Amino acid sequence: MTISKLKTVLKHYFGLTSDLFSHISFDYGSFVITLSIPTSLSQSIIDTINNKTNSMSRLGILEVAVDNKVIPIRREDDNNFEASLHESVKAGDSFEVSMLLQLGADPNSKDKRGKSAVEIANEGGHTQIKEILLTAGRKDYTPTAESIYTARIDYHGIDRNDLSFSEGEQLEIYKKNGFWWKERSLVSGDDRDEGLIPSSCVYSMLESLQLLEFILSARGRSVPSYSTEDKE
Repeated sequence: MTISKLKTVLKHYFGLTSDLFSHISFDYGSFVITLSIPTSLSQSIIDTINNKTNSMSRLGILEVAVDNKVIPIRREDDNNFEASLHESVKAGDSFEVSMLLQLGADPNSKDKRGKSAVEIANEGGHTQIKEILLTAGRKDYTPTAESIYTARIDYHGIDRNDLSFSEGEQLEIYKKNGFWWKERSLVSGDDRDEGLIPSSCVYSMLESLQLLEFILSARGRSVPSYSTEDKE
């Protein structure tokens, strides 16, 4: 976690007081933050910690010491951020969810019931959190060759659910339903660029090669192979 992210966490819990931190030290994967806090604010800080103990625990905060008084938050051997993610989703806390994803929690992980974080968000009606999880889950997702299609022509969507695209643009088809297919653009990289397209406007390079291979094999020929050695 970066210093700026640490500041974000501190500000989330302690408000403007977080600007008073003066020292950070790291030791074996954990870190200690020292705050210079006026004595008059000590009790309000303690009250905040007591009220936010569960939230702080989910973000991996082990303990907080105020005026030499140590307040335990989370066991040191408890480093299951996936479980914390599911709890944060259930609690409907988008800040916690975002921070846990940045700490490496798997957005596609499942709880003991076999429910994914997205399903838990659905159950609780947490639409914003669901979008955060879906976006994070797609960052590490790589489309398969079978799902990638190329636009034959320029197409301008008519309905608000349609997606416009240009000739030669690569698209990922993730649902085929009759003539209208659901897809997302691989050019923009924006998860919002997805919608319905007419299937006649795209073609699959893989399917074209498979068809060519079938035709040639029927004639006793094969698709010529290509390697970098052919260029020399």
